[in-house]
Amino acid sequence: MAKWKLSRVPKGGGTLSTLDDFEAASLSFAIDDADAFVGSALLIHEASHGGAFRMSAFGRVSSAPKTGGTRRTLYEAIGRSARGLTLGGTQLFWLNGSMNGRGVVTVDAIMRTPKSGGPTTFAAMQQLGATSLAADGSSVYWTLEGHADARTSAWPPGAVMRMPIAGGPPQIVCATPPQPSHVAVDDGHVYWMHADGRVLRAAKAGGPRGDMQTVAEHASRYVVDDARIFWLTEDGVSSRSKDGAGEVDTRIVVSAPRTMAVDDSHVYVANASALWRVDKRTMPIAVAPAPAN
Repeated sequence: MAKWKLSRVPKGGGTLSTLDDFEAASLSFAIDDADAFVGSALLIHEASHGGAFRMSAFGRVSSAPKTGGTRRTLYEAIGRSARGLTLGGTQLFWLNGSMNGRGVVTVDAIMRTPKSGGPTTFAAMQQLGATSLAADGSSVYWTLEGHADARTSAWPPGAVMRMPIAGGPPQIVCATPPQPSHVAVDDGHVYWMHADGRVLRAAKAGGPRGDMQTVAEHASRYVVDDARIFWLTEDGVSSRSKDGAGEVDTRIVVSAPRTMAVDDSHVYVANASALWRVDKRTMPIAVAPAPAN
């Protein structure tokens, strides 16, 4: 089982500090102004009859102050996972599903709990193959890929789903090509990605499938801000207007980038050895050195 550290560093650079350590098969996290929330999936060796050992799966959601402090458990369950955390208002949502002793997860539900602690409930059930979550001020969104056909290995059409944060029946925002993932939202649109690296968007209000737009290609991850979409490629970060118009700019060149984020003024991109910050308004092309071996 992998060992993880949840760490922080000042945006302007400075000393790296570790908030917490985790031993888990997988990990996801979300943050607000005060706290960090972590979803983890653990595999535990247990003795069974006859002296043999077996693996048991265990899912947990916890929180801790961003400034450091005691970890608090918000949810835990044997044989269930907790991944894809996202915050919607005062609620914390995550993808939930059965997890076997080998760590294989079959997501089939969306769970919720107050981020301050309280009862955990199913937000949406019978969501087999949900792959990602996002939220805005009123709704939570997820991508749904279903399961591949056992005989043909063909994937069914996917969907982007939503439901009110306050609760209510799930609704289809739009049908998609197979295997949608990595959902994100802004004021007017919902975005998602496909296995071939395309990033698409559609109006949050819904509409026919023909209203979908391809806004990026060859992406492994992406984020959107008020005006642009930024996405990871094999050798850096590219950007363009998030309506898909205009030329593609190569904003940052980084060897083997793994993840990224944006705020009002900067792009942050990390690979296996370093984290870089680039002013997205005044530096159209920035070159970051390849990591040392």
